[in-house]
Amino acid sequence: KRDMILTYVYTYHSMEVEDITIDGVYTVGEKMSTALMNTVMGIGIVFVVLIIICLLIFCFNIFPYLEKKKAAKKAPAQDVVSQIEAREEKQAAEEEAEEDPRTDLVQQLLEYKLYKSISYELKDRQMDADRVMYKEPTIPQEVAQYVPPFDMEELLNGLTLEKLNAVFESVIKRQTDKIDPVRSKFGRIEKEEVSLEEKMADLERYAQKHRQFSFRGLLERQSGRVQVIVTFLAILELMKTGKIVIFQKQAFDDISITSRIAAA
Repeated sequence: KRDMILTYVYTYHSMEVEDITIDGVYTVGEKMSTALMNTVMGIGIVFVVLIIICLLIFCFNIFPYLEKKKAAKKAPAQDVVSQIEAREEKQAAEEEAEEDPRTDLVQQLLEYKLYKSISYELKDRQMDADRVMYKEPTIPQEVAQYVPPFDMEELLNGLTLEKLNAVFESVIKRQTDKIDPVRSKFGRIEKEEVSLEEKMADLERYAQKHRQFSFRGLLERQSGRVQVIVTFLAILELMKTGKIVIFQKQAFDDISITSRIAAA
């Protein structure tokens, strides 16, 4: 048998019971044994949880090893698959590189389709044009040739010589502005037909008749700039062939030309 403590909880004014509890009366030894049992159970639970955590940590070290072993088993198969895929891609690229004989046919069919659609469009426009009706002009000739009258006095009203002069000066100024001040001073360029071979032949004939002559005088007898340039080139060519010799006594003196083909 054990003593019990009965506890009533009620309201003071209305005396209504709110709660009833029955608690046993335990000795100090019983309380100590219960506390010891709770402590042992708590320590046991903690050890079990720690063991489970250690097992999980150990499994984390095993998982990478298992994955590597699994990947090592799949590696040969993946290599074979990759080689097959590479071979298929190479064959597909070679087939694309080869010219398809059907390409020209497809291109011709597309062009035919384009021309056919254009022909349909032109046919529709022709049909639309056939449905358009045109009417000949029926305006009487008297009406077409009618010119409305005008009053000369009203037209020249307010016109003075000063206004006419101002209009004339503005027109002249506009025409002057149209003239390019630079290009208007250019002369006309005419083409001069000069041949180096002909000029060399003329110089050879001249050198055969004259044993010594002046370089400046020869150039001064030319009619234009192109003639002077071609004559200078002809002199250089005759010097190269050894038919004439040039010399100059002092700087800035006239150059003398001596002919080696002149008649004795």
